[in-house]
Amino acid sequence: MKKAMLNRKSERTYTGLPLSEDHEKKLIAYLEDDKNRIGINGNTIAIYYQKVIEQKNEKIGTYGIIKKAPAYLITLCKNTSEAMLDCGYVFEKLVLYLESMGIATCWLGGTFNRNKIKLVEGPATDEIIPIISPVGYSARKKAMMDHLFRKMAHSDSRKDFDLLFYDQEKTVIDDTNLKKQLAYVRVAPSASNQQPWRVVMDSEKNAHFYIHRTPKYGEQLGYDIQLIDIGIALCHYELATGNKRYFKKTEKISIEKEYWDYVISVGS
Repeated sequence: MKKAMLNRKSERTYTGLPLSEDHEKKLIAYLEDDKNRIGINGNTIAIYYQKVIEQKNEKIGTYGIIKKAPAYLITLCKNTSEAMLDCGYVFEKLVLYLESMGIATCWLGGTFNRNKIKLVEGPATDEIIPIISPVGYSARKKAMMDHLFRKMAHSDSRKDFDLLFYDQEKTVIDDTNLKKQLAYVRVAPSASNQQPWRVVMDSEKNAHFYIHRTPKYGEQLGYDIQLIDIGIALCHYELATGNKRYFKKTEKISIEKEYWDYVISVGS
């Protein structure tokens, strides 16, 4: 899974070939195992695997035309802050599992056109479809537009390590081994590559996750997409360290006049 975290990139151009029988069986088995869809806060995220009957080159999302995708994955959950975090956490684990088998995906959140691809019946009144992803095999030759949209989304750039991770004195981290672990969090995907997570490590090696919000980002979506990003980062941290002891407190901190809202802590 560590290799998958480092190697995975969003893919928008596919071969059009359906998943092999073996891969499809493994994917369905993964989705049917309830424990794979339960998040940190206890929310169960519904995930549907839907084959595409007629393949089209569709501009589903803001950052790219999806070409020849043979199937899609669709999430469905309640529209709460805790459910959004769990959605990011659960879906990223699935995405990395698929990457480990050589299956490509592309996170599409909020910006995709739900009217163009009617994959599931409408959600209940307290549910939304926050994320979908094409699923299939990456085409050998990437389309020029694929590279352009990656550039538009800043997909190949990351914030400096010292802007994302701090020690308990709110200064840079010197521990080499810890920096290697946190590097897996740094490469986590996020909407428009905003990387809203900030992590403060204390003397007991507990990781305290905060959210540094991009002003007005995602307000038009009707749900908290940056909490989905925090869930993705937590997934990477858990897989990199093996730490799964989650606990909460109440705190809001300021670093150089930047205010971060506390989300959750992870203990060793």
